Amino acid sequence: MESAFLCGLLHDVGMPIVMQSLCDLAAERSWGSVPPAAMEEAMSEFHCDSGLKLAQSWRLGPRISSAIRHHHDPAGAGSFQGEVLVTTLADALAYWAVDAQLGDQDFTTMNPDLQDLRLDQGDLTALLGSRRRVLESAQAFL
Repeated sequence: MESAFLCGLLHDVGMPIVMQSLCDLAAERSWGSVPPAAMEEAMSEFHCDSGLKLAQSWRLGPRISSAIRHHHDPAGAGSFQGEVLVTTLADALAYWAVDAQLGDQDFTTMNPDLQDLRLDQGDLTALLGSRRRVLESAQAFL
């Protein structure tokens, strides 16, 4: 899956598009600032479709476009479900890793779609076990 890196890099590309569109709309209509809860809801609701439109306009191809559109709904990915599931796994691991209150069992419980990846328990344990090292590496970029 040579496209996995780009899928992971671009899966949330619709987020800033939604954010900017909502800010532009608020300014155009003199609404003032957009409440953070409204911004979060709009980004959550529309980032996949907005990202898909951008991916199509950039002609990124069906594999990457599918990962962008379906990373929160892998079942809808059709023939590119493998790329989408890997992207979904990476996305879920990232959110899980930064929430110190969540343990290994929480990850499995919160992400039932990932069972379709058929990860070996040892592989999943290794992924979850690398949490501290990954966070330390990410911290180096700040």
